[in-house]
Amino acid sequence: SLAISPDGTQLLFRAAASEAMEGYHNGKLFVLPLAGGPPRLVTPADALFDVAEAEWSKDGTAIYFVANLGIR
Repeated sequence: SLAISPDGTQLLFRAAASEAMEGYHNGKLFVLPLAGGPPRLVTPADALFDVAEAEWSKDGTAIYFVANLGIR
């Protein structure tokens, strides 16, 4: 899922990658500054959950997401 922040400066995206953008990992959330620069991981690097979808809060101060915690 892709979502531009309410102020138009950042792109929120989900990737099945590590912080170094290596593949084959659980889905994590990243924020990319639209003015340039590297993506920033916003979910824990060692999280055992898989992010399914996400969106910005209306004021852009929070990110809401749904995660698959697996079977316990």
